Amino acid sequence: MGFRKYLVFMLIFGLCSCGQNLPDYEKRDIEVTQTDLEILIRANELLNSEELWNRNSIRTCRKDHKELSLFCALMRASRQITGKYEHRRAAIQEVRFVIDDQYRTRWSKHRLADFNGNADTSFEDIKKVIEVAISKVKSKIST
Repeated sequence: MGFRKYLVFMLIFGLCSCGQNLPDYEKRDIEVTQTDLEILIRANELLNSEELWNRNSIRTCRKDHKELSLFCALMRASRQITGKYEHRRAAIQEVRFVIDDQYRTRWSKHRLADFNGNADTSFEDIKKVIEVAISKVKSKIST
């Protein structure tokens, strides 16, 4: 087994068997609110067509840009709904968790930016990630 494969194996094994050692923001049982749902719905609206999607893997967002990366759509939606951006807010973490679960091979360092900029990621993938996160948040709110 190569060193890289060994590290990946140990990371996966470590996360599966030692979940209690994760930082709080990486735990899947985070509390969500109606505001988190509103943020995700707004991000989905901001990316309502492929023409508005910026596939570049950027994490610097300008207010005057019409085209948005996944990260920038979440940031803008968060600011529009709450007046501020919180990097580890539950809504945004839920999107990261969906990327982990469904597209783990499409990011290495920054889940949102790397996934957005990955050559294999389509606009449909971006929409799916947001929609699955919306569904997960709705489910958590109703229970």
